[in-house]
Amino acid sequence: MADEFKRHIAYKLKIGDILGGNIIMEGDRLKFVQINNNNVARVNIIANVIDKYIQDEEKKFASITLDDASGQIKIKAFGEDIEKLKNFEYKILQFKQKKIENLMIYSSVPNLTEKQKKALLLAVENGYYGYPRNITLHKLSKMSNISLSTFQFHLAKAEAKLMPFFVKRI
Repeated sequence: MADEFKRHIAYKLKIGDILGGNIIMEGDRLKFVQINNNNVARVNIIANVIDKYIQDEEKKFASITLDDASGQIKIKAFGEDIEKLKNFEYKILQFKQKKIENLMIYSSVPNLTEKQKKALLLAVENGYYGYPRNITLHKLSKMSNISLSTFQFHLAKAEAKLMPFFVKRI
């Protein structure tokens, strides 16, 4: 039985993931990129085309730069392969103008009170979270013109709201 062509799985990835992967070459050609124990040979990327250049003369060359906010990647083609890039943005991205109704955007970052924000910003800006600490809570409370216990309360409340949020994302 003749060898059948098996199409590679197309992974949905961010450009930053691809750039951080381990590139595996076969001769002078890219074979795949190892990302999270997967051998990635095909990807689906949602990105903006931020630069496109086509030179369709004697020396044929084309390049497209994609950006998805996690990184940028430049695709280059030479010779007859430039035909694949000529209408690149239209093959991948087709947009229709549509009215969006009932759109709700929820903030995933915990809400801090103004006093909690001020205490946290003052602590960060003055090196309280550095090692070694550059300032004491006592000095921070004096800078904010409130008692030590009140400053500690606002800072502790801000930390208690933010830490679970950040720990979930580790």
